[in-house]
Formats: sequence, structure tokens, C-alpha cells
Amino acid sequence: MSRRESGAGEGTPLSSPASTTAVVVVTLKVVKHSCGIAKQLRGETQERFLRRITHVHLEGRALSSLVCDPPDLLSRVCPAVSTLYAHENSLRELPQSLDAPNLTHLYLQSNQIQQLRGLSGLLNLKKLYLEYNCISLVEGLEKLLHLEELHLSHQQLPPGKEMTFDSPTLQSLSASLRVLTCACNNMTTLYPLSKLVTLDASSNCIEDIKQVKGVLSECGDLRELNLKGNPLCHGRSYREEIVITSRLTVLDEKDVLPQERTFLLRKAGAATKHQHEARRAASQGGGFSGGSGGDANNGDDSPHEFASSAALDLPPVPHGATVAPAPRPLKVRPPHSQAMRQKPSCPMELHVRRL
Repeated sequence: MSRRESGAGEGTPLSSPASTTAVVVVTLKVVKHSCGIAKQLRGETQERFLRRITHVHLEGRALSSLVCDPPDLLSRVCPAVSTLYAHENSLRELPQSLDAPNLTHLYLQSNQIQQLRGLSGLLNLKKLYLEYNCISLVEGLEKLLHLEELHLSHQQLPPGKEMTFDSPTLQSLSASLRVLTCACNNMTTLYPLSKLVTLDASSNCIEDIKQVKGVLSECGDLRELNLKGNPLCHGRSYREEIVITSRLTVLDEKDVLPQERTFLLRKAGAATKHQHEARRAASQGGGFSGGSGGDANNGDDSPHEFASSAALDLPPVPHGATVAPAPRPLKVRPPHSQAMRQKPSCPMELHVRRL
């Protein structure tokens, strides 16, 4: 990342990394000569000048360690420092305690950091850049309660090793993190961070679309998702399933238009209706699929009757002969218990009844 891209001030050339690493102690003199375009005014005391410095540039100096002398340099002597650039160095670890309570932006990409330690004192940190390091376990961020952006893409990991998050860090990040980039880290799963708006997990090893849909159901604010380069993208209905189960506006760097979501929802609704009708028809047809032994069907021709007649041992019909249809079974009417009256036995009895 260049100085201009990282938001550094103009007027200070970006030095190229040296061939050998060095341990540079961050002193008052170092800070004074690494503050970008900020200049000490005529008649301004050094103490007052240091107190209004907001950006410190330590990038591209082949640093192997980052030590402040005095330890409270960024908290008491330079309390206004909000942005620290220490990318493109050779840092293997962070100091045990980096005391900078007003620091909001920390750039540590393109180093050799393996473990995240010493960041608990950055209570107001909002953006943390850690791309192109060697981090396999994201931990130690429990006290960064205001962290909004975390950039972890392209970790230099051994083959087969994936980047994971520990539970305390996930629980803490879930309350504040809005942007997460973790591309090219051999990840096999996504993590539910409820406040996420933008997630870049491209070029990983994610295969289970059901797990992804479950994460999306817990991330109601998610609007931009990038999963390009993962195995699940080769699924036939991958985009359709993701769009209809989320509120995304951008998927895999392609806009999700309202008409696309409407069309896919209607299509999914029609497919669901068709499946329900097919299941209903199958369940109704299942009652006729048995063999003999079924109940009578009120005298109507039914599959039971055809099946039973086919099983009879009938003689073969000669060629050209006409086969008369089988007579329908007689329907016996039930006797009228109350309406039916007995016929008179003699004419006199009939005459009396008429009278």
C-alpha cells in the first residue's frame, strides 16, 4: 500500500525497505521526524508541537520490533496521535503493551506478525490492517470494543493451515465489527458477526452452502458479500439461494438488483408450490397402490377391481372375436324400515284402510 493509498500525508517520501532488519526505539526525536506534513511552527515549543501530532509514519523502515521510549509516549507526550503507519516492515511481534488510548487507525500489513498481542491498550481503535502477515489464530482483541474494520486477507500460512477465530474475540467483535476482509486464508467456514455490513471471504475453501445461509440469517445488516473462488460457488443454484435468503445488495462484486430478487423469489415460490402439489398427489395416489383386499368403492370401477379381474384365470380370447363388457354389479337398495308398509292380505282389509 502506498503512502497516498494509506491516507498518509503528502510531502514525506516513502522509504524503501532495507535489506536487513533493525530495532528502532520510537523516541521523541523519531516521532518528530515521522509526523508527515506537520511542521513545528516558529516560536512553538517542542512539547506543544508533539501534543498536536496526529499521524506517525514508520512504514518501510525494516523494523523488527516496535518499542516506545518512554512507554507512555503515545498516551502522555503525544496524546493526539490517532493514526500509526508501521506497514511494510519486518515486525514479528507487537510490543507487550502498546499504550495509545486515542489511536483509531493502525496499519500493520506486510509484516511477519504471527500472534496478536499487546493491543489491549488501544481502547478506541476503529480500523486495524493486518493483511500479508502470518496469523493463523485471531485472538487478543477482546478489549477492542470500538473496532469497526478488521482486514486480515492473504495471511502467509503453511499448506493446509487455515485461519480461525477464538471464541472471546468473536463475541467481542460481534458487537461492533462492520467490515471484515479475510480472503485467501484457507478458511472452511464463516463466522456469525451480527453487525457486519461488508464481508470479503473470497478465495477460501468454503463448501457448505447451508452453513453460509445460516450465517446470513444471523447477519441481518450484511449488504456486501464476496465468496468468489470458493468451492460452493460452483453449485448450480448458488447465487439464487444466497440472494433469496439475504438482503444483499452486492454479491461477488456484482449488484443484486431489485428485479433480480423479485424474479428469484417468484421462481422459488412457484417451485415450492409445485413440490407441494407433487407430494399431495403422491400421498393421495398411495392409497390405490396396494394389492387386493381393499374396501369396496361404492360400486364404481376402481383400480382394485381391475387388479382383481386381471388375476382371474380366464381362457384366451380368439383372434377377431368380440368381447362383451363385463356386466356391472347390481346395486341392492336397502329396505325402508319406516316408510315401507305391508301389503293388505285381502280386499276387505284394503277397503277398510281406504275408509
